[in-house]
Amino acid sequence: MLTDEQMVTTLASENERQQSKEKRLQHLCT
Repeated sequence: MLTDEQMVTTLASENERQQSKEKRLQHLCT
């Protein structure tokens, strides 16, 4: 079971990965 802190950290890194993926896609589109 994850602690709240680990959950927050995991969610944050997931968000960053998602955002960088979207940025790469935007680069490809332009």
